[in-house]
Amino acid sequence: MIRYAVEITPQAEQEIADAVLWYASKNKVVAETFRAIVFDSIELISNSPLSWAAVSARGVRRFVLPRYPYTVFFHVIGSTVKIIAVTHHHRKPKIW
Repeated sequence: MIRYAVEITPQAEQEIADAVLWYASKNKVVAETFRAIVFDSIELISNSPLSWAAVSARGVRRFVLPRYPYTVFFHVIGSTVKIIAVTHHHRKPKIW
């Protein structure tokens, strides 16, 4: 099995950081659990990114996080997975 390289855009990094800070303001354990689930999910995506169907004509794919109302949006470009957003389900996603 080929493991794809991972690139996380600055926007996606900021979305992750903002969510972790929000959860930390409520409960530090929940924040750390969220962070771990995000990065475990990115690892899972990198192992088999084509397992998730494209959700746009541009080839954007999505992975819904377990236990949290967030979705990871990503592109597969060659042998790289590019994480473009990590959005809350109540936020209207942009068309990537």
